[in-house]
Formats: sequence, C-alpha cells, structure tokens
Amino acid sequence: MIDPGHGGKDPGATGHGRVTEKDIVLDISNRIAKLINHQPGMRSILTRERDYYPSLRNRVGIAREAEANIFLSIHADSFQRKSVRGVSVYALSEGGASSEMAAYLAQRENAADLAGGVSLSDRDEDLAEVMLDMQLDWKIEESRLLGTQLLSSLATLGPLHSRHVEQAGFAVLKAPAIPSVLVETGYV
Repeated sequence: MIDPGHGGKDPGATGHGRVTEKDIVLDISNRIAKLINHQPGMRSILTRERDYYPSLRNRVGIAREAEANIFLSIHADSFQRKSVRGVSVYALSEGGASSEMAAYLAQRENAADLAGGVSLSDRDEDLAEVMLDMQLDWKIEESRLLGTQLLSSLATLGPLHSRHVEQAGFAVLKAPAIPSVLVETGYV
C-alpha cells in the first residue's frame, strides 16, 4: 500500500514557486507503484490516485481492506533553513502504539482483525490486552526493520537527514498487523 500524503484541500508543505507537497508525493508514489508493479508477484495499491484528501483513518482502512503486506506513506518535509536536506524514515513509536491500543481496547467488540484474525470479543480483557500488545510490538519491530532497509537503499541515492529510523505517533502508521513506515523524501 502506497499512501501519497496530503491531497485535496490539504496541500502539505509549500515550496518555492508554490510547488506543493501533495503534488510532489503523488508523483513519487505513482513512480514507486510502477516500479513495484513491474516486479513479479508484487502489486501496489495507492490510497489516492488523484488530488483529493482521504482521511487518515480512511487511508489505514484502505490498507486493511486490501490486506496490505506493508504500508508506505510518502511525504516531503519543509524547514525554514534552505541548507536542511535529506531523507527521513519513521516508524510508529511505542507511545503511539500504547495509546492506539487503548483506543482499540475501548472498541473491543469490533477488534476481530487486530490479532491476526483472532476475535478478541470473547477473551478476558487482560488476555486481549496482552494479545494486542504482542501484535503491536511485533508490528513496530517489523516496521523498524523495513525502515532500516529503506534507509540503507535510500542512502545510495542521496543524503539522509537521519541515519536511523525515527519513531513518532503518526496516525497513518497505526494500522494493526501491517508493518508501516512514513518516508519524508526530502524538503520542499
């Protein structure tokens, strides 16, 4: 699943000449999709294919519905200083996972897909919490490994802003059971 960030009324960062992040990341995402689709046994799906804004929750829902194996959200950063350069990769933070887990536990009756298809509605609340915690820990670790591999490949193409996978609570990274990373492709 490839997620071109922003879109529609949300332009994201705006650069020189009014170039917008939403347009840049849609172009990058389409290029990545073509590369993936030329690989045997692989197929890409985009959360948006034109200039509109799917909600963050909807982007995650699209990935779940498609049973995506990975979720790659593409963005372009901005900063006041023109000297700032490079690519950054983010995975979900532990803090983000914990608060998301709490939200899912509150909606426990609808949590059938969170633990690899195992329904939690008939489980003891403590057991459900442990199962979700294990699932999210695994997902965060898989996301960090994916991010590390991406950084290694991206380092051959240009400068990195950070040589390590950063971690944050981005909403689009909170799809349970799908390793997810957000790539800041550079600066607008």
